[in-house]
Amino acid sequence: IMATGAVPYDASKLENLGFGKHADVIAAPQLEAMFKAGSVTRPSNGQPVTSAAFILCAGSRDAEHLPYCSAACCVESLKQAKYFKEDNPQTPVYVFYKDIRAHGSYELLYKQLQKDGVLFVRGTVTSIDDDGSGGLMISADDTLTGSPIVSEAVDLVVLATAMVAQPDAKQ
Repeated sequence: IMATGAVPYDASKLENLGFGKHADVIAAPQLEAMFKAGSVTRPSNGQPVTSAAFILCAGSRDAEHLPYCSAACCVESLKQAKYFKEDNPQTPVYVFYKDIRAHGSYELLYKQLQKDGVLFVRGTVTSIDDDGSGGLMISADDTLTGSPIVSEAVDLVVLATAMVAQPDAKQ
């Protein structure tokens, strides 16, 4: 076995999910850096984030991008959702997912976040739009019922991007 290391998928390829179009659509590593710095603010205006949505499988399991699951993005998003709830239990947090891959003890984290009020939505995100007042609304197709879903406006959308091999990895 040779471990070449991995880097996050290039979020700039995810314009369909609002990256590069809306300043408040960021990739998970950007959010992690904000948490480490102790200041989670909206890139558009520097104001504190009072609501957030996570888009899992951003670029993963997608014929236009990457066909596989990285198996780490779900857990990272669950951890970051927990950070929001620990900071303020009243913070609205949404997680849009295809499947939650939280094996072993991570399933307990998933179940605890449900109890803590994180809203999990199984659906395929179709668009992210500005609501006219600076908030972002997420439209999705519910994969269980086939009906359209539109979220409440949120301050920040976080894309859980896949992991790809280091660019200089030899095959």
